[in-house]
Amino acid sequence: MTPEDPPQPLQLPAVSVKAEPRYLLGFPLLISVTLDNPADGPRFFELPELSILFREGPVGVHLQPEAGGPGVGFAPSTARRSATMPLQPGEQRQMLLDLSNFGLDIPPGVYWLTLTIRVGRYSAASQPVRTEFVRPSASDEGEAVRLRRMGASPTDTGAWAPFLTDNWNTVTVSPALSLEAHRQLALHLFLHRAIYGPDPVANLDPAPLKQLNSPVLQSEATVLQWEIHAAGDPRGLHPGIIGSSAGMRFRMERIEKGEGFITKYRKVLGAGQDFAHPPASYPYR
Repeated sequence: MTPEDPPQPLQLPAVSVKAEPRYLLGFPLLISVTLDNPADGPRFFELPELSILFREGPVGVHLQPEAGGPGVGFAPSTARRSATMPLQPGEQRQMLLDLSNFGLDIPPGVYWLTLTIRVGRYSAASQPVRTEFVRPSASDEGEAVRLRRMGASPTDTGAWAPFLTDNWNTVTVSPALSLEAHRQLALHLFLHRAIYGPDPVANLDPAPLKQLNSPVLQSEATVLQWEIHAAGDPRGLHPGIIGSSAGMRFRMERIEKGEGFITKYRKVLGAGQDFAHPPASYPYR
């Protein structure tokens, strides 16, 4: 390249999304996002690190109604409040994102969902995926509101992040909650108990995770099971435990360093904190 040659456009990682075929509005709206940097791609240092707690950053979402009409969504934010991560050439990272945390007012219907990431003046968008948003029954909706309000948040925007980040309550679910709603909430129920409950990571019961077998949640559930196993006996663990999901290797590396998701948030938010002033009571005791 000579000094007169124009700079080459930045090649962002490819973005792909998996969504459930159907979601009940008012409950967690979990999608799986994979960033795939080609082998000849550049080295990135500050890509957005997504999670079920992510609320704002250089990520945009667009929902286009299949029946036509105006879409719902938002553009990537320029605010630098979100966690960032590196991505090496040839590396993939698969992460969950909870659309409920963005405060979107989604009318019931069938949509084509597209996710966009932005780095500087460059953007990369996923292929659209089809999904449906359904209004829950009155009883399911009421239970969703009750559970969301357990999280300490000034207002209830429909977000489920506060349920996990500031919720020193023992969570019990109404027996009237529908099976579909319970499935959509299952990961949050497990994580809340794992973060705030009395059991150390090695003693957690992984049985609820084994029920999370949808394409969106299966890899996440497997990695969390691996974290539980590694906390008790790290010997014999190997990458094959998550099959061919190259996008989860970074999570396994963190677990090997004692930095798994549950371990981290028990220490940062939950029962594993080094309290200056311990809470008056602990959940699930």
